[in-house]
Amino acid sequence: MSDVKFTPGPWEVVNTDDNLCMSMTVITPRGLFERNETNGMLSDESSDKLGKIIAVTFHQIDPIVGLEACDKNEDDGNARLIASAPEMYESLKIYESWEAELLMENSVWVNGLPRFTQSLYDKWMEIQGKRNEVLGKADGRV
Repeated sequence: MSDVKFTPGPWEVVNTDDNLCMSMTVITPRGLFERNETNGMLSDESSDKLGKIIAVTFHQIDPIVGLEACDKNEDDGNARLIASAPEMYESLKIYESWEAELLMENSVWVNGLPRFTQSLYDKWMEIQGKRNEVLGKADGRV
């Protein structure tokens, strides 16, 4: 992914605050911050690292009436989706390459339709596995 114009992945979701009024979830390059063993929060918030944060989602609760300004589950889902973006991008690039190979390989065309060779089929199964893994991370199953 050296030709892309975004922070290379993998990215991860890190909870940084969990008080009664607001919690903040940060999406960073994986391994940028150390996690506190006690609560899983960030333990190193030096300014040089804070400049590398990719995105932040907030979950707020009104401290007076206790009403939530937004849905914490939705915020967590948004953070997972954002964090999985580099892997989704990479999966799409792999699929694009496979599709080009399928379309350009003359030997796989029969009566105007492509047919899978064992090699193309195996690659397709590998791509589907990667796709399912990335989607699982994005929607919280993995």
